Amino acid sequence: MPTVKNFTKFDENLILVNMKCNTKQEVLRTLGELLENKGYAKTGYTEALQQRENDFPTGIRTEIIGVAIPHTDSKYVNETTIAVGVLENNVQFEEMGSDGGNVEVEIVFVLAVKDPNLHLEFLQNLMSIFQKYYLLNHIKGLGDAHEIANLLNNELFDGNSINGKMGGV
Repeated sequence: MPTVKNFTKFDENLILVNMKCNTKQEVLRTLGELLENKGYAKTGYTEALQQRENDFPTGIRTEIIGVAIPHTDSKYVNETTIAVGVLENNVQFEEMGSDGGNVEVEIVFVLAVKDPNLHLEFLQNLMSIFQKYYLLNHIKGLGDAHEIANLLNNELFDGNSINGKMGGV
């Protein structure tokens, strides 16, 4: 799988496990503020993230686990990265491209993309992850940010897919 330019690797400091949030607003605020506080995003990123999610929902129904890929305009981004939130309980996000349908989301990937020309490449790489239900299931079950970062980095950058290690489950 091709890697994304200007994205070093998943950082365990940007992965929150067992997030205790009851609404998508709480999820977006927590992950948006994490990106702002770590310097990856500018002040205003969180509010812009929430507004964009309201206008253009990002919930995706996969075969086994609901995911969301919230993001916003690159003018709010200092450095390209992805924050990941693994939710303790499902949170409803509106389904991408639907007229009001909802998805019970368990994993959220918040994109902060500095170069708008790379946005599509990011989405393509993430979609390849979402098609691997065994990988999403494994992320959900790990419960450790370091292990999740290693798993995602192996999948996207090192070419060491867990498919073989999991028996293609």
